[in-house]
Order: sequence, then C-alpha cells, then structure tokens
Amino acid sequence: MDAYKTLLKLSKFCTSFGDVRFPQALFYLICKFKARGLLFANAKKAPAGTFLFFVSAAQHMAFSDNDIRAAIRSGILRFEPKLSDDQIGSASVDLTLAGKFWVFKKKYAKSKRAVDLSRVDFNEATEAHKESSITLAPGGMCLGITREKIFMPNTLIGTLEGRSRYARMGLAVHVTSALVMPGSQNRQVLEIVNFAPFPVTIKEGMRISQIIFEKLGSPTGKPYAKFGKVAVRQ
Repeated sequence: MDAYKTLLKLSKFCTSFGDVRFPQALFYLICKFKARGLLFANAKKAPAGTFLFFVSAAQHMAFSDNDIRAAIRSGILRFEPKLSDDQIGSASVDLTLAGKFWVFKKKYAKSKRAVDLSRVDFNEATEAHKESSITLAPGGMCLGITREKIFMPNTLIGTLEGRSRYARMGLAVHVTSALVMPGSQNRQVLEIVNFAPFPVTIKEGMRISQIIFEKLGSPTGKPYAKFGKVAVRQ
C-alpha cells in the first residue's frame, strides 16, 4: 500500500471515532514521508485535491517542538542562519536580536506637536544605527530586527511573543504587530518598548523574542512575499 492510501485509510479510521489527535498525527506523518521522499514522488499519481485534503485536515494546529523540527527537516519551514538546537522550545522558536536599531529622529523625539500618522510612517520618522547594544530610558522605544530570516510556507502563520524573563523586567518586544504572515520571507522587525521605571540595555545576540507557528485551514491565496507591501525584503 502506497503512502497516500495508508494516510487516507488512517484518516477515515481516526475521524470515524472523532479522534482530535488525528490532525497533529497526520501532519507529522506527512512531514516524515515528505522528508524521506515517500509522499507523492510522482506528482501525476496523486489524486486531485490530495494536498488540499491533507492541509485542511490539519487545520488550526499549533506546532509543538516535534512539529517544528519535522517541518524544518522536510523543508516546509526554513530559517537563515540555521537554528541551534536550544533555540527550539516546547512550542516555539527563540529569535535572536541583530545589531541594528532604529530610533526616532530628534525632530520627532523632541516634538510637542502631534504627528499625523496618515502622512508620516516609520521610514520618515526613524533613523538606523548599527550598534552592539542600545539603552532605552523609561518609556523609550526603538525598532530592532531579528538575526534570523524566516521562510514561511503558504500554510503557516506565525505569532511573535516576548519572553517572560524580559517581560518581567518591563520589556515589551512588539507593539501589537505580532503576526508573521504566511508566505513571508524576511527578518522580523520588533517594536521594543521599555515599560520599566529604570533604563534598560539590550544587546545584539540576546534572544528577546520567540515565534509560535499555527497551521492554516487552507493555503493562503495571498502569500506575503508576493502581495505584501511593508518590509517584504528585509
């Protein structure tokens, strides 16, 4: 029995019992089979709609460390540079701060006039600095960027989060801009704010952020690398 028939038989068996573990198990098997070249080696032999069937079956699945590793091994998900093993947590990947920061230009940082956000964006309001570290005053903000470039498939969406060790010291690593869009191929800009009552210093190489991956119900029709408008090539 070929790989497709085996997985299809498993799907019918599990869904007949309402087994909620099926989507997770199925996606793991798909990654395993694909990595070994066993799944649809000849695409012409795959029944119409097969891929969409398997993608839909695994909808709304948050990735565990095993799912993340399987997706990386199969080539579904890719990072540059490659991750070290200890960057992969139980259900997320730690991201590293690069040595580039954007701070507000003086005319905006010291302005008492309201800034019209319909006319001024961050490209106009900030200036880039290559530094190994930066110190933020209480209430201070800067933009940072991850060292890792993430190549997302059209079937996954990511969510950026902070890490508790830094959050408990008043550091926020994104200001509501948490989504990593399906089909994106870029490094992640972090909107870093110091909410502590004291200055804080952050340094290049610190893992201040993490990303969580979740399976979409079907592949997006608007992959970010093709349809995105902001930070497509960063």
